[in-house]
Amino acid sequence: MRWLVLLIGLPVSVGLTIVSMIANWRFGIRLGAEDGDAWTYGLASVCADGLKVILPFAIAWAWQRRKVAEWLSGACLWLVITAYSLVSALSFAAVNRDEIASRNQSQAQVYADLRHELDAKRRERGSLPSSRPVGTIEAEIRSSEQQPRFGVSRECTQTPTRDLRHFCERHFALQGELGTAQRAAQLDAELAAIKARLDSLPPSASSRRADPQVELFRSLSGLTEDTIKAALAVLVCLLIELGSGLGLFVVMSFHRSLREAAAATADEPIDITPAALIPSDDDWVRERLERDARATIGAAELYADYRLWLEARGRGSAMTVTAFGRWMSDLGLVRDKSGGRIVYRGVRIKLATQLIAR
Repeated sequence: MRWLVLLIGLPVSVGLTIVSMIANWRFGIRLGAEDGDAWTYGLASVCADGLKVILPFAIAWAWQRRKVAEWLSGACLWLVITAYSLVSALSFAAVNRDEIASRNQSQAQVYADLRHELDAKRRERGSLPSSRPVGTIEAEIRSSEQQPRFGVSRECTQTPTRDLRHFCERHFALQGELGTAQRAAQLDAELAAIKARLDSLPPSASSRRADPQVELFRSLSGLTEDTIKAALAVLVCLLIELGSGLGLFVVMSFHRSLREAAAATADEPIDITPAALIPSDDDWVRERLERDARATIGAAELYADYRLWLEARGRGSAMTVTAFGRWMSDLGLVRDKSGGRIVYRGVRIKLATQLIAR
């Protein structure tokens, strides 16, 4: 469990610290009028943020040792740095949210303009009569211009006869159809280009609201847009600064508590329930057995030590092997099989020397 805490908690805490340092850096470099000053403020902000992560450990150490001056000065310094980091994070969040809102508004305006242009060109395209392909009409016009009547009529400028008038009317009709077909082809190309530009815009551009998130919270809470933006910025900043300032301390403290609890469990004496004991056997458990998570002892060896201990102290007759096995189970010992013999895990005999019966 404690390793899982480290595996998840450490990367998350370090990630929040990096985010906080980036926000402090961007806030700090805006304070300098020149490049050198900007770098100075930025580095100072980053260093202060790193100190903010270490200070909780120092404060806890001083508190445990009753060093009032140390923990009080450390707490004051941590509060000052956290306040500065909170201001920098608020500035970072506010600027970032305004940039996002401006970009969304600009994209929404572009989307609206393109949709208006698309609708206008669709209406114009729908008003054009149907026509044949441009190439087909141009071929007919070239064929018409090769006719003798085209030359006789001086390119349809003089039509004294009915036949020439009929010929030239058809020629002019072909030219009109060609113009319509060319305009239709141009509109089709423009419509395709507009659709491609619309497809390249993000899905949020189709929204008429500059910030849909703010609009949602405003409809739910009834608060003003500025209030909601400020509340969201404060919430994000508190998450970043408290997570970066206390996250690593909380993770390491929790890990240390789990480790100490595991060590205490491994070293604690066997908890014996009086109801599960035979009265004369209580001393054998307390004198001869101790917990060891890595130890393994044979059931026969454990039973033999128990019998020798009884004989060495002149106690009464020993319990049977079956009763002894039930007793070990009642004590919470893990029974297993290894190499064809019954063993108990997690317990061992304290003394290295064997007992000698009196």
